[in-house]
Amino acid sequence: MEITLEHLLEARPRIAFARTRQFAEKQPPIVDTATPELEDHHREELAEWQAKAAQGDAYAQWMMGRAAEKNLITPGGPEAADGWYRQAAAGGSPQAINDLAVALHRRCDPDPALGDTLVAEYEKAADGCVAEALCNLGLVFHHYRGYTGRHKGNVFFEEAQAEGVAEAAALLKENQTGLKVPSN
Repeated sequence: MEITLEHLLEARPRIAFARTRQFAEKQPPIVDTATPELEDHHREELAEWQAKAAQGDAYAQWMMGRAAEKNLITPGGPEAADGWYRQAAAGGSPQAINDLAVALHRRCDPDPALGDTLVAEYEKAADGCVAEALCNLGLVFHHYRGYTGRHKGNVFFEEAQAEGVAEAAALLKENQTGLKVPSN
């Protein structure tokens, strides 16, 4: 099987945290920004995605965000990626809506108002059929609603697990084994 540029860029919506404990300890998850080695056909694919992104294709703009994270385009880096994600979100990309909310979520800010913002954004992404957004909703309820949000958070983990999100199963197991989640 040929590896496409989408595979190299890990073109899948992000999960905010691999473990609830990371948030509780204010340890934002690490995003792999290592620049992959591109073959000539990958460079051609990247040029095609860039052309589509320049024409306003929201999915292509999301892909350019991923390429910016991996420093495959100039400018690169997290700020450039967020700029592409904003464009893609404005164009209706549920993946980009999710990933912009993840960038905000990773700040580990305990402000309850941020929790409300994240719920709204992840709900938009989930409505756009982004299963990972369901997992992120579960994280928000654990992170910002304390003990009272734990049950609802686990329900979102179960829904994400049913949609095939592997991380959701791990988070559900972790949270059902008595891990103390942050309370506000």
